[in-house]
Amino acid sequence: MKKKTRPAAHYRIVDGVAHREIEGQTLLLVGSESGLLTLNATGQFIWRRLVKARNVATIVTAFQREFGVTTDVARRDVGVFLDMLESRQIVRRG
Repeated sequence: MKKKTRPAAHYRIVDGVAHREIEGQTLLLVGSESGLLTLNATGQFIWRRLVKARNVATIVTAFQREFGVTTDVARRDVGVFLDMLESRQIVRRG
């Protein structure tokens, strides 16, 4: 019997979130927060892929290759970052 697979999760950037790259840094301006969020290198790497509406599995694979980490570490790191963005209402699943 063939095992059913669930489609990979996608995240979308919430309306009202502005982002800019200035001098190599990615800055996020969130309508519900005052101030800017500055992303570190790993956050910037993930964010650039979110902008292209890639699924999480694709982001994890690219992260693993870029940073030379195991799949488990890549899944964890990408997941933690996405959870943080979701909790701050910067992204949503779907």
